[in-house]
Amino acid sequence: MYCASDDIGDDPITTEDEITVEVLFAENFLDSFGGEDEVLAGNLKNAVLCKMSAYGWEDVVEPDTTEYMHGPYDPVNNTSSYPGLR
Repeated sequence: MYCASDDIGDDPITTEDEITVEVLFAENFLDSFGGEDEVLAGNLKNAVLCKMSAYGWEDVVEPDTTEYMHGPYDPVNNTSSYPGLR
């Protein structure tokens, strides 16, 4: 059995370093397309899109909710989900 250490995972409090990294990533990402105005205008560079597709970016696969809703009902045992509620 694998147990992750306590320092791995999502921290509910965002640090300044995390915010800085996210802002820099967003700026670099937009710059790769020519800036925010180019993205908003829909003028995406084909070379950037081809590079993304070559490195594993895929189309979003939407689930077929109609098929799921017409399937059999599988009850879920969630008695341990909220142990404080009785």
